[in-house]
Amino acid sequence: MYNVVVTPEVTDILIGYAQKCAIDNGIECATNLVDSFDKAINSLETLPKRGIKKLQYIPAKYHIITFWKHLWLVYQVDHDNFTVYIDYLIDDRSNYRRLF
Repeated sequence: MYNVVVTPEVTDILIGYAQKCAIDNGIECATNLVDSFDKAINSLETLPKRGIKKLQYIPAKYHIITFWKHLWLVYQVDHDNFTVYIDYLIDDRSNYRRLF
């Protein structure tokens, strides 16, 4: 079992998307977004290698999983310490190349 660590920046970004989702589409949509995020986090506790690697502009040390339409979790795995670090939450419609 891996420990999953979410950076405060990722939490802040998720809150922003949830608020926008609630305003644009209602509270149920925002709840579904957060639930989807939680499911992705929970899956990484047992399947940390499930993500895609080797995407353009994203360094090879990262894995990527989609958890909501256009939203990706970008994370790295420390197998020695059984820890997954969620470093970024990105919208695939934006220019994420500047992050890396």
